Amino acid sequence: MEDTEVASRVEFHGVAYVVTVSVRDQQLHVQVEVDDHAPQAAGPSTVSPRGTTSSQPAAANGNTEMTCWTGSFPSAYIEELTRKTGNFKRFSIFVNMLLSALSHRSDAVFIDLLTTSDLELYRKRKIGSKGLFPSKPQDVFDNFPSAAAGGAASNKRYLILTYAVEFDRVHYPLPLALVQTPSPEILQRTIRRLRQELVASNRDSKVLQLHDEVEALKEENRCLKSTLKQHFEPSSASENVNFLNQPINQDGAESPIDLQRELKATLTENKELIAIYQQLREESSAEIGRLKAEIK
Repeated sequence: MEDTEVASRVEFHGVAYVVTVSVRDQQLHVQVEVDDHAPQAAGPSTVSPRGTTSSQPAAANGNTEMTCWTGSFPSAYIEELTRKTGNFKRFSIFVNMLLSALSHRSDAVFIDLLTTSDLELYRKRKIGSKGLFPSKPQDVFDNFPSAAAGGAASNKRYLILTYAVEFDRVHYPLPLALVQTPSPEILQRTIRRLRQELVASNRDSKVLQLHDEVEALKEENRCLKSTLKQHFEPSSASENVNFLNQPINQDGAESPIDLQRELKATLTENKELIAIYQQLREESSAEIGRLKAEIK
């Protein structure tokens, strides 16, 4: 599978996160970072639509520093994980499922973020019931540490990829460890994401600026047309201003290239209109001068 990296903002249980999924050398890297710039929902805990009661702190370490969880999974680990669920997926298929869930391209797959306490709650509900995960998840969930273990285990998060099949759901849990000190790789991944967001923001700003310039030129164009039509006699000058009756492109430009093309065309037309208007003024001034001379 080709190397790739995708980041997306996702809300889990009322808390906003940035989830980054990357593949390097047949190894899956998952990074879940608290989005400190997004407004967080009020209240210490929420209940997800899938019935998971969860308390997800915005900053697990109690400060405003970067709070994130990461995990790296070789292709062999992923394929063994899927084999344990009874619904085997090759590494490339699993990654595509995860990316589809991240971008909401399919209703058949979705992701959730759980705490160790959530898994403990599941274990308690499992007895005598299918519980939260009805797809035989004993092999993949029972080996994870309980909340009573404390320490690093209690600070873990689990990104759950769920695949909804007919009459059943298959859950693939990916354990993520809390990052105490961000590594250069984690920081570089965050920097790449921020740079991409900056480029996208600048591109959007440029599009808006071009759109405003086009609208301003269209308004100027309309004013020039109105002024010229007031001075020209339709019978004598229609051949000179036929282009005045041509409609201006009113379509909303969707890209900077379209906007720049429309801007260039409008500028050219405006120059032609201004030239005609100036010629009209010169001819009018000459005519006025001639009439004044005759009167004298």
